[in-house]
Amino acid sequence: MTKTGYLIGMCPLFLGMEVRITCILPEPLLTRELPCIVRRIELHPKEPPTPPGAACVVLQYQPLGVLMEVADKDYGQFRVPGDDVPKGHFYVRPVFNKQSAWVFEVVPKQKLRRVRKQVPLAPQRALTHFGIAARSGLVAFLNQPPWMMKDGDYGLALYVMLSRATTLSDLWLIGVPERPYFEGFLHERNKTLVDRMRLFERLSVESEPAAEKYIQKLDWRQNAYVNRTLGVSGVGQAKRRRLTGKTAVA
Repeated sequence: MTKTGYLIGMCPLFLGMEVRITCILPEPLLTRELPCIVRRIELHPKEPPTPPGAACVVLQYQPLGVLMEVADKDYGQFRVPGDDVPKGHFYVRPVFNKQSAWVFEVVPKQKLRRVRKQVPLAPQRALTHFGIAARSGLVAFLNQPPWMMKDGDYGLALYVMLSRATTLSDLWLIGVPERPYFEGFLHERNKTLVDRMRLFERLSVESEPAAEKYIQKLDWRQNAYVNRTLGVSGVGQAKRRRLTGKTAVA
């Protein structure tokens, strides 16, 4: 999807399905990754009748749109002008995306340009976890890709995938490599990255005393986490009174 403007080739939908919007839409509030629920699918007028008893149907024509209910309760008061739908419901219609254009060769020296048009929806629970925690579980394919991927990049990919799950019970591993890949592999194959990580760790430790002093000077209304970090309990509380003349507020 990253090479097609976040418009998938086949968009599987059913009523009641939890989905997410995959691109920013012109309607206000409809942003990328917004979680929604499918409530109705407006079929094309030329769409043939659905065969009785069919478990699933591959549509012959693209739907006119999909009526979505936004799961976020804060959206319950909003309605898009011009759409005769209940509050908190929105129509998501097929869109073009310039990033989805690609060119391929039909015959030698003759190229054809194609642009994808699709309903910008995707399954809500199936997504890449780039920089976010996989709180609903994660299927991790740990096989090394068949293309020429550097060992250092592969070691980093292993770390990234395994660090997304919050517990082992939420992690389903496929193609687990041998033990040496988890013992010093990244240090051996991507030394530059490891040195960079150690640099930031050192800078973080060195900046903690200065950060604590600024927090005390600002006299923020601190929560329990900040108080624990500063050691504001017992002796720490008395120390803070000497520095600021005030006690911490949890």
